[in-house]
Amino acid sequence: MPNEKWTIAQAIQEAVSSDLYEKAHAARIARGRKGPFVISAGLHGFPDLRYREFQVKDRDWKELKFQAEDGLRKTLLSGELSSTGRFGSVAAEERFIPSSGWQHIKIIDWQKSTGREIPTGTTVFDIRISIARRAASNRVEKAVQKATTSQGRERAFVRLLVRIIKDSPEKPCLTRKRLENKAVAEKWLLGPRAINRCWSKAVTDAKAPAWRAEGRRSPKALAALPEWAREELGLPG
Repeated sequence: MPNEKWTIAQAIQEAVSSDLYEKAHAARIARGRKGPFVISAGLHGFPDLRYREFQVKDRDWKELKFQAEDGLRKTLLSGELSSTGRFGSVAAEERFIPSSGWQHIKIIDWQKSTGREIPTGTTVFDIRISIARRAASNRVEKAVQKATTSQGRERAFVRLLVRIIKDSPEKPCLTRKRLENKAVAEKWLLGPRAINRCWSKAVTDAKAPAWRAEGRRSPKALAALPEWAREELGLPG
């Protein structure tokens, strides 16, 4: 998973379950909006039958919605994901939300990525969620350990490179040459040819034309490589 800033909807798909997200999304569409029939009596004073149908679909949607939001909240509380938000205004400064803060934030809208701070009633706009650096680093270490074959290590390395490229598709901050590093080779147990194969596949898979150009990068461009990427690659500081 790329270490990008997801909306709530994207985070549920990526970090909880894409299948659960699709089911909840379909249930919300099937439920529809609460129409006039819900609050008006039918013929002879009996409730409109469409009301009962709405109630059943509404329960189904709310159950799936709860499962998805509960899964996301638990992952945030565990510290595997980190988040930011703009408190009180869409123009407010982006602020870090501590993991424990999710005990007190109610999710309002998945697509608009908004929530509400329960104690104060403050709306939290533009909630953005990403993989916590510590969790991402641990995941990479486990992936390397599990990849007992060279093919497995190459696949894991390609996935990491794709994450890095997608994090900055228009501004390359890494070169093939820079990966020819003893520390990278020792961490990933890959030789020069394997690293070259991984680089070529990652650039292709990420669909980032700017990264195809070979040649030297400016020191400023190389310095833009995020710290989390440097750690996971095994590059020295």
